[in-house]
Amino acid sequence: MDLYLLLVTVSATIFTLLGRRIFSFVYGKFRVQENRIIASSPKSTLPRNCTHDVFPSFHGADVRKSFLSHLVKEFGSKGINLFIDNEITRGEFIGPELKKTIQGSRIAIVLLSKRYASSSWCLDELVEIMKCKEELGQTVVPVFYEVDPSDVKKQAGEFGKVFKKTCKGKTNEVTRKWSKALAKVATLAGYHSMNWDNEAKMIEDVATDVAKKLFNSTPSRDFDEFTGMEAHMEKISLVLRTDLDESILMFGYNALSHENKDLFLHIACFFNLERTKKVVEHLSKRFSDVRQRLNVLADKSLISFERGCVSMHDLLVQLGRDIVRKQSSEPGQRQFLVGERETCELLADDAAGSRSVIGIIFDGEEINVSERAFEGMSNLQFLRIETECDGGPSYLSRKLRLLDWSYFPMTCLHCIPNPELLVELIMYRSKLEKLWEGTKLLSYLKWVDLNYSENLKDVSSLSTATSLEKLNLPGCSSLVELPSSIGNAIHLKELILAGCSSLVELPSSIGNAIHLKKLDLSECSSLVELPSSIENITNLQFLCLRSCSRLVELPSGIDNAIRNLQGLDLSGCSGLVGVPSSIGNATNLTNFGF
Repeated sequence: MDLYLLLVTVSATIFTLLGRRIFSFVYGKFRVQENRIIASSPKSTLPRNCTHDVFPSFHGADVRKSFLSHLVKEFGSKGINLFIDNEITRGEFIGPELKKTIQGSRIAIVLLSKRYASSSWCLDELVEIMKCKEELGQTVVPVFYEVDPSDVKKQAGEFGKVFKKTCKGKTNEVTRKWSKALAKVATLAGYHSMNWDNEAKMIEDVATDVAKKLFNSTPSRDFDEFTGMEAHMEKISLVLRTDLDESILMFGYNALSHENKDLFLHIACFFNLERTKKVVEHLSKRFSDVRQRLNVLADKSLISFERGCVSMHDLLVQLGRDIVRKQSSEPGQRQFLVGERETCELLADDAAGSRSVIGIIFDGEEINVSERAFEGMSNLQFLRIETECDGGPSYLSRKLRLLDWSYFPMTCLHCIPNPELLVELIMYRSKLEKLWEGTKLLSYLKWVDLNYSENLKDVSSLSTATSLEKLNLPGCSSLVELPSSIGNAIHLKELILAGCSSLVELPSSIGNAIHLKKLDLSECSSLVELPSSIENITNLQFLCLRSCSRLVELPSGIDNAIRNLQGLDLSGCSGLVGVPSSIGNATNLTNFGF
């Protein structure tokens, strides 16, 4: 009898293990499909008696008679019930009726167009939509229609100018909510019109994707007449979610090597939805062969590569963050700080952090940062704060590789006396007047984004940033000049100076940046001329000189520079005498404004 019992026990164990392996294999193959019933568990759930399948948020003048009308037709052909607000009178604020409609829709589609941010109504809709995503688990699908997602995220470029105009006269609380909602929706997986070869085909793809999310993720309405069926479905869903959370997900994580587990946590806590190239660069000092390790995670279906970004499912993100929280009961002893409350408490305290902390991310409403908050965090490498704060740090780690601090409150980065390992610097709407005092070694710095830092006058510190690939300075209206040696950044591919209204000239060394592909000088209203050396930039694809009202003529040798141009904008150049006849040789030119 004992032998029989032993055999039964062993057999049961074997079948259990085999079952888990099979389930793990099947789950791994299909995990990347987000239109399954097992989604990340929200704080609550959408109403079962939803009034509409889809709620669209859009700026009517941009898309109602074109893209939206075709989308409505395509949705109708697939049996998708789309809410259209023809009968609602738009006022200054969205009312309770519309809020109820948003809350009662299974999916929200946000059509982000050029003038979307010109409407406080649209922005209020977006705030409510993102609230429903967070609190009710609503699915949100962004469509970037003739706008760049990065401009939406940082409220930069033309989109940013429109947004800034809408913010005039509004309270800081309102504008912060709008800005936060735009930043969050821009990080979601969606559709970008710049990638469309055929708009009709893309509309069909959007409708098909939405149909899959709707009809593959909800119980069929054909069973509504069966009393009690819904309760049983809820129980089954709960069991499946629990099983995945507690068994299958951990099974995949536990099968990783020690270093790959660490990489998994880095992505879950900090680098989810980040561009693959940046992930590799930021983590190259911590992990050997980062790209190969990412491929290992992808092969095990723990991440995927989507539109050039590293993407991790919400369930796996939650798993990673839960693992980090269990590292210590004291937040300051963990690898990453991602929770809003614990981050607030830690940064308000003097030197509460420790050498264990390597990454902090905070995007809450507001935060108070103690002057000495970072003194104990000598290993801090990644810091992202996306909200206004009171106070600023006296010290940041010399190991810092990524610094992304919106509304940075200080006039100089004296808190980082040794930034030699810095790879990316993002300071959106900062109070900076200069970067550093004196010369700093910046040989690793590749990406700089100082959007709308209106007090910024001096960027001479960037003269040593010879690895620079992107310099983004739109709206830096106090900036008078660039470093004379900017051309030493021979890998520079993108230079955005739109709205630098005090900029008088470009240094002649710019001609050494032979790999430059995009140069945006729009609304540089003090710019008098372009350097003759610009003729050396033969890889230039986009040149924008819109509204350079004091520009009189283009260099006589600009022929070489415009040979490969795909876009040239000279509109609003009221002082420009003429256009070079060689413009006819720009055979790749598809977008020309004059």
